[in-house]
Amino acid sequence: MKRGILQALKGVQGKTLAVKELSEIMGDDHLTPDIVGSLVAELIDEGKVRRAGKGKLASVSPSVRFEGRLQMHPSGFGFVTVDGLDKDIFIPKGKMGNAFHNDLVEVKVDRARMATRVSGLITEVIERGMKKVVGRYSRGRGGPVLKVEDKKFSYHFDVFSTSVKGVREGDVVEGVIEGKAKRANRRGVRVVRKIGQFPDVEAITLSTIHLYGMERDFESKALRQSSSFPPRVRSKMPRRVDLTGFPFVTIDGITARDFDDAVCLVKDGENFRLLVSIADVSEYVEYDTPLDREAMNRGVSVYFPDRVIPMLPERLSSDLCSLREKVNRMTMTVDARINRQGEVVAVDFYPSVIRSRKRLTYEYVQRFLDNTEGAHLPDELGKMLVLMKGLAEVLYRKRVREGSLDFDLPESQVLISLVGDIEKVVEEERLFSHRIIEEFMLLANVLVAKYLDEKNLKILYRVHERPDPVKMKQFFKFSSNFDRDLSIHMTVNDASLQKMLDYVKDKTYEKIFNRVLLRSFKLARYSPVNQGHFGLGFEKYTHFTSPIRRYPDLMVHRVLKYALGDTSYRDYLASIAGNLDQIADFLSKREKESEQAERDVIDKLKALYMVGQVGERFDGLITSVHPFGFFIELEDVFVEGLVHIGDLPDDIYFMDGAGFSLKGRYFGKTFSVGNRVTIVVKESDPLKGRVDFLLVEKGIQKK
Repeated sequence: MKRGILQALKGVQGKTLAVKELSEIMGDDHLTPDIVGSLVAELIDEGKVRRAGKGKLASVSPSVRFEGRLQMHPSGFGFVTVDGLDKDIFIPKGKMGNAFHNDLVEVKVDRARMATRVSGLITEVIERGMKKVVGRYSRGRGGPVLKVEDKKFSYHFDVFSTSVKGVREGDVVEGVIEGKAKRANRRGVRVVRKIGQFPDVEAITLSTIHLYGMERDFESKALRQSSSFPPRVRSKMPRRVDLTGFPFVTIDGITARDFDDAVCLVKDGENFRLLVSIADVSEYVEYDTPLDREAMNRGVSVYFPDRVIPMLPERLSSDLCSLREKVNRMTMTVDARINRQGEVVAVDFYPSVIRSRKRLTYEYVQRFLDNTEGAHLPDELGKMLVLMKGLAEVLYRKRVREGSLDFDLPESQVLISLVGDIEKVVEEERLFSHRIIEEFMLLANVLVAKYLDEKNLKILYRVHERPDPVKMKQFFKFSSNFDRDLSIHMTVNDASLQKMLDYVKDKTYEKIFNRVLLRSFKLARYSPVNQGHFGLGFEKYTHFTSPIRRYPDLMVHRVLKYALGDTSYRDYLASIAGNLDQIADFLSKREKESEQAERDVIDKLKALYMVGQVGERFDGLITSVHPFGFFIELEDVFVEGLVHIGDLPDDIYFMDGAGFSLKGRYFGKTFSVGNRVTIVVKESDPLKGRVDFLLVEKGIQKK
């Protein structure tokens, strides 16, 4: 009887029917409208019939369609990532249609298979994701081609034309993708620039930028708007507090390209008075203007070792908004009175004008605090830095005591020479001067989040949910592999996890332990619903301190101005109120994409550096184990590479049940996470960002 109802609904070819009409079509006197209604209810629960409004019913299509981004694999298949779906949709090699890597596509999926492996067919290209490519020029039998080879994407484009003279075999060139989207089997490019020989730093960076569909150039309307602002800022301005008399400084890395934040600390009786002033980007970037639309679409600035793709044009990011030394700049200030226990006893927020006294670097500040010879500062600034050091220590201890996790995970840096070559790969040194700025920025973000929450205003929170219990169970099993004494702290709360972090401090496996713990956590993201920040231990947290390079911070600035009485932002708040969920998802995705692109470039540049180290011997630690082999991080050059299981000697190896070791089936030799080993660099592929090692057996040591 249910089949008859489904056939009746399908037979009307897309039209809708009421229960009474269905009963009449069925032509069975026993199937009264009440009985048909009961059967229809069951079909609705089964997902085979849907309500179409006004008492009407319709059949459910056996397929369902989604929109998402296509990520191609060099082997020819791909995956479509869809917002709201837990799993990516697998696209077989023959089901791509005319779609391309990073395209926004429509994909059709069999509804009956949604609960198992999700695969689909691309039915439409909605928006092209890649407009340019970088690759090697080659002359084939059918004419010249541009070869793009990457771990994510591999394709040979026909060269339709070139506006560059003297392009030779093997040259690295930049091409604009041409050819109509309907041409499923052949796409072409117009060569517009010769870069040099592959591989080099510029070619690797540009190819990754294009693969991610990132725009380097700003639209002309946004550039015209950015050039329309007056070049100078007066110290006396209506509705702004003049702070130009305070000794503000900026403290950033040596290679910093923009300066969002400046800090000042003075004594206020028995208390500290901390002023954190953040570039007032909202003064220049008004909602729904060309600059705002461009910034929103980019979401973040993306930083590579040799260049940056800024969220804002250079006139703003490096000049008018950047808190440069000895020039007036408009800012939003958090003005906090803090007692000797690190408690905020009073706080004010207001628009201001500041004048940074000095552009300092983390390295120089640390040298000064360590009384290193040659590190001198004017007396006023020197005393202030010593005061900052003391307050940062108090704030840090208070934060950790209240549940914030303190990870020590230094990142690697690829150092580029003035002529564009890789000098070396080093581990970024973690200094206390970093902590000074970190503590002040964290406090400012928390205070703004609390203030706007108390005002019941809608903002984007920075949330970090509690870890998944299953992943934490795996992590605890992993931890006991290193040291059984860790088992006494195996509870998913901040205090227990911090005790584990303290326990592994300065041990050989500390970095591995911290990295695995971090991977067990969920990713922090933006949300209009406050869910707290597990890792930092904050009940309310937002991003306020980097509006030059993060769009969510710019949004928070606008809301803060409204909260302080600027009614010109009323329409802005009303316009975003119903879209904050979508905005949060979009900006979280943009952040993730930028981080992936930055990591890809770093991995490829490390591999480029290791080309010159093939045959050399290094010591390292096993960082992770997989069925196909294990990864090792070298101790001297901070590069990770793979020892493939096929290159392991004299046995057949399999993973243990816990997933932390490879064990020989016949001779029992074991390679575990945390083992120190000696390797020889076998080969390095900068195109794929992959380095392969060979094990030097006598270097195997137990941890």
